[in-house]
Amino acid sequence: MKIIILGGGSIGGSVAKELSSEENDVVVIDNNDENLEPIKSVEGIQTLHGNGSSPKLLEKAGLDESSLLLCLTDSEEINLLASLIGKEKFNAGRIVCRLKGSEYKKIAEEIIPFVDFFINPEDLITEEIKNLLHHPGALEILDFAEGKIKLVSVYAKSSGVLVGRQVKELKDDLPEYETRIPALYRNEELLIPTGETIINEGDEVFFIADEKHIEDVTKELQKLESQYKNVYIAGAGNIGKSLAKKIGEPKTELNYRNPYTFLVSVVLSAQATDKSVNAATKDLFKIVKSPKDMITLGERKLKGYIKTIGLYNSKAKNVINLSKILVKDYKGKVPTDFEELTSLPGVGNKTASVYQNEILNIPRIAVDTHVYRVSNRVGLAKTKTADQTQEVLEQITPKKWLKTAHHLLILHGRYTCKSQKPICDQCVITKHCFCLLYTSDAADE
Repeated sequence: MKIIILGGGSIGGSVAKELSSEENDVVVIDNNDENLEPIKSVEGIQTLHGNGSSPKLLEKAGLDESSLLLCLTDSEEINLLASLIGKEKFNAGRIVCRLKGSEYKKIAEEIIPFVDFFINPEDLITEEIKNLLHHPGALEILDFAEGKIKLVSVYAKSSGVLVGRQVKELKDDLPEYETRIPALYRNEELLIPTGETIINEGDEVFFIADEKHIEDVTKELQKLESQYKNVYIAGAGNIGKSLAKKIGEPKTELNYRNPYTFLVSVVLSAQATDKSVNAATKDLFKIVKSPKDMITLGERKLKGYIKTIGLYNSKAKNVINLSKILVKDYKGKVPTDFEELTSLPGVGNKTASVYQNEILNIPRIAVDTHVYRVSNRVGLAKTKTADQTQEVLEQITPKKWLKTAHHLLILHGRYTCKSQKPICDQCVITKHCFCLLYTSDAADE
């Protein structure tokens, strides 16, 4: 295969060496001789000095004969221009374009639809580190189906269920999860296991599971290490800043398996803590995954699972009734329309807003007791009801913060701006707080 690589730096040079070892005809173009020097002597690599976007140089490199053009320089402008010239003038084969900035990528996808792949190495590294931080104990995580399914590798430890067990027994050990083991490494050798393969301690085991189940499955397969509480990042370059932003993004603390179980969790969370709801639903969601499952379980047995949660009698009744409506009127699916959501038993404005924000990615600011208290305490709002507070907050909150504002306010109210004895000396917005005396817990569903 004829391959032309623009950029002989750390990325382009590494790619060139790897591809040349596979008997490809590789040409590397770079305007810096220092980048070309380490690869000049590599068999199968031809080097050319000059601007990678020059039509004459691309012609000299044989672009019209190439089946792959990799634009990997540090310059987005050169990469984009070379991609354009490569396709329009030389009708090059598949084109891969490196872009470091997300804004550039958005523009490029609009004006250059013929580029086959846009890559951002910084983003790839950031995402990999973020995944490893969010899933302690995992060695490697790969996304499939837009992140809905993950391939994860872990070491088989004696503390988990893997060691000494046959692969086929995994289904018996974890009946509540859909997971499979497609491969494992043993003594640096790749093995494709059969159902009878026995897993040894120290094996690197790869398993496939739904993204929502990854943490639970990992915990079962090996002793799960505790979540990282503090993360120190050395370096404030593109990767460091992007990583800090991604791992700092707030998210719901409710555990759920799918949109339906999330709706149930939010209904149960009214006048209750997320911690208490998660404790109750841990066993519940092992057997209940759909409205039909909940109906089959029945109201009496449901009460047994959630009896530790406040108002469990009325909540159990609401959950059963909304499940029946979902089966009868919506084919078992949770509706997306706000009015349809609020028509369900136990689902008010707050619950519907939380659902749309988390599941549908619709920017909404749901107002619970924490959001109401914090908003009025610091002076963001001066309102008497939760609905009034939501209206004000959605009007004054910058668009880019609408999606996360709900979580930020909740977490701030839950851990810092508490109803009683707020931790003002540790609060980052103390100097902006207008009313430190406000302690009321009004306005919750």
